[in-house]
Amino acid sequence: MRPFYALLIVLFFACSAPTYAQNASRETDKIIIFAAASLTDVLSDIAHHYAMQTNKKWAISFAGSSALARQIQQGAPADIFISADEIWMNEVQKTNDIDPTSRINLLSNDLVLITSSSSPLTSFDVNEASLAQVDLSQRITTGEVNSVPIGHYAKQALSFFNQWEHFKPALIETDNVRASLNLVSRREVGLGIVYATDAALMKDVKIIATFPATSHDPIIYPIALTRHHSTDANDALRFLTSEDARAIFTSYGFKTP
Repeated sequence: MRPFYALLIVLFFACSAPTYAQNASRETDKIIIFAAASLTDVLSDIAHHYAMQTNKKWAISFAGSSALARQIQQGAPADIFISADEIWMNEVQKTNDIDPTSRINLLSNDLVLITSSSSPLTSFDVNEASLAQVDLSQRITTGEVNSVPIGHYAKQALSFFNQWEHFKPALIETDNVRASLNLVSRREVGLGIVYATDAALMKDVKIIATFPATSHDPIIYPIALTRHHSTDANDALRFLTSEDARAIFTSYGFKTP
């Protein structure tokens, strides 16, 4: 796994975060970014580069996109929101909690099936027959299918191949993709459906199948300034969409649409 830079202060808000008063006061002069959990490593890296170039630091809250969106709607102080799907960005846009003129599709990703690196399971092409033969005795994990983006994509893909009802009884749902990744890494479950970029970071998991892009909605990470963003957030947004940041994103396996 890539190093986690000590220069970055990471603020994690749990899914059961308290309700925030509207326009809640900021407790830091740093630029506050709410970002999907699957961006943890790459944004930590980019934050380090930004601090080296500008001498300014970011405070980043990594969690499930649904939890972060709700916190923003409840008035949590944040300057920038990066969601792992368009659904939750649309939700905060509907409630006028972002600046829609700043919204950009920042990244894209692939959906993969993983298992422990010590598992005897080998790679296979995804189709209805191959998925029907997957051994689910050790359970499978992904994000909560009704709220977490990775779970939404996973359900779509399994449904596309008429296998949702087959997989559903064995499914363990989590509140973010990193939680699912860790369950597979610790061999607490046999399989997981996660993003390709997350799987690539873990040496003790392996990808055994990649779901075709046609089997689910495009995996898009939109980014936008929040309604009450600070002035410095404009510079941070420009950096996140710059060629320098793009190079770092692609080095972690993300695609830039």
